[in-house]
Amino acid sequence: MEKIGPKSPLRWYLREWRKKKGLSQEQLANRLDTNKGQISKLERGDQRMNDNWIVGLAYALDIQPGDLLRDPEAPTLNDLLRSASPEQVQEIRAIAQIMLSRKAS
Repeated sequence: MEKIGPKSPLRWYLREWRKKKGLSQEQLANRLDTNKGQISKLERGDQRMNDNWIVGLAYALDIQPGDLLRDPEAPTLNDLLRSASPEQVQEIRAIAQIMLSRKAS
């Protein structure tokens, strides 16, 4: 049986966002009034994320808290919709309406 440790089952993209923003661990730590070691632990998954860390990191990186769960290099839904043809957008709307109506019933 696998031992359950402090690592989260969620995939956090803290390191990727920090690098995308051009920050070192020390610079990010300074923005959060913590130390480089703490940022390193968060990036490795040795320290669990909690609401305070998530909100603080998002603010320090100038992103939305939910973005920490998204690869910064992956296109957003808005990016995908902007590049879709009008026919594809209509299909997406139809699928979304079907899915939302299933959830409501």
